[in-house]
Amino acid sequence: MTNGVNSLAGLTGLSQNPVTQLSKTAGKTALSQTDFLKLLTAQLKNQDPTAPVNNDQLVSQLAQLSTVDGINTLNTTVSGIGAKLDGNSAASAVALIGKSVLVPGDVATRQNDGSVVGAVDVPAAADKVVVTIADRNGTLLRTFDLGAQPKGLAAFRWDGTDASGASVSAATVRVAAQIVNTGRSTAAPTDVLGRVTGVDLSNAAAPSLVVDGAGSVALSAVRQVAG
Repeated sequence: MTNGVNSLAGLTGLSQNPVTQLSKTAGKTALSQTDFLKLLTAQLKNQDPTAPVNNDQLVSQLAQLSTVDGINTLNTTVSGIGAKLDGNSAASAVALIGKSVLVPGDVATRQNDGSVVGAVDVPAAADKVVVTIADRNGTLLRTFDLGAQPKGLAAFRWDGTDASGASVSAATVRVAAQIVNTGRSTAAPTDVLGRVTGVDLSNAAAPSLVVDGAGSVALSAVRQVAG
């Protein structure tokens, strides 16, 4: 095949590097399947009659072309699948309707059993994490200590009763958390579990979830998904 390629150097209008010349003429930096076939046709027309192209070499080149074309097609297909499976896609958001998700927030809607489930974002190991539950007017309903916690999400569950054990009627509550280290207390962000009731598709590239209690939440902000 080497003789055939070298013979292209003598063709009128082609530079010493026919591949580069063809690419420049087409305004491209890479050869397509059509470009390859043009080169192969020119190669066959201008081969040395005393040293014709070997059939095995020709078949090998065609096989390589087929392989490259197949890889390009596969890459395009995989890219398309990846886009559909993208965590920010509208399809992914719609699939979460009816499911419970853990999202950043401090307002929680109580579950069917009256409980509130959430978590505290602990930035570093803490001596103690304290969670408070209050009604929408700020009246304290319950305080509980999660004890020492490592860095990460510290889960909690409020059973819907106040400090005396009486059931609380408030449908939604406010959640707050404090991290205590060496006697110093600092506020910590909280996450709440809520049911997805809808999807906002006004921005198709980054759809938002409509979550009970938490309101509109970006799909990318979801920390966990429950049933």
